[in-house]
Amino acid sequence: MKLARKLPLTHTDIHRRASGNVRNTAYKTKGRHLKNIRSAAFGLVVALAAFTTAPAHATVVLDQSQTAYGFQRYIDADGQIGQSFTIGTTGILDHVDVKLRKTFPGHGPATDYDIQLSIQGLSSGLPDGIVLASAIIDGSLLPDAPATSDPLTVFDLSAAGLTVTAGETYAFVLTGLGGASTADFNVLFSNTNPYAGGNELFFNGVSWSAQAGNDIAFETFVDTSRAVVGVSEPASLAAFGLGMIGLAALRRRKRTA
Repeated sequence: MKLARKLPLTHTDIHRRASGNVRNTAYKTKGRHLKNIRSAAFGLVVALAAFTTAPAHATVVLDQSQTAYGFQRYIDADGQIGQSFTIGTTGILDHVDVKLRKTFPGHGPATDYDIQLSIQGLSSGLPDGIVLASAIIDGSLLPDAPATSDPLTVFDLSAAGLTVTAGETYAFVLTGLGGASTADFNVLFSNTNPYAGGNELFFNGVSWSAQAGNDIAFETFVDTSRAVVGVSEPASLAAFGLGMIGLAALRRRKRTA
């Protein structure tokens, strides 16, 4: 039995083997670099996420409440009345509820028409005319006066996404959308100054005036689940540090490669 004789390597064989080793080394080095890049990128993503905002886990909460009343003011089909109020909870203004009646004794029965509530800023304590959010309800759904009970009428403002901050002041303005109708609707209020965060606002057809001591019966609700909160400073600094360490390690390995 003859053994196979191993032939000597030619220059071509040696060159091929050397080239293969170089390629394998390059692939391994490239793989390590890619792994390092992914690690550093992950650290940066974590760091950046730490400086962004995240939704808080909460719900719609009652913010302002003034439900005392003993008097009623009527608003005709194109009249306006309002109430200033102060925000107590930061978030998104979700809805405003107001005690309303459909007619005023001696001014009805009312022809049904829509009622608009708009949120406006204040200028010198009076509505500035800039509508920030609004909602319209069907006036026919209001109870007739005199009523045995006066439920709060809900004006849903959630779709507007109006961000409010504790301490800010606004006004809600009620407007009858009756056009030429001579119908009226009631707004229930108290004259004993029960609410310290604002007061009733009256429009005489030309200008607004503050009705000191009077407050409309109303409630406001804020959605805190749609507010934005920052990540705590220690957590953000730690995440940012991890990202920087990853980048530094990547640069050192590139220099030694």
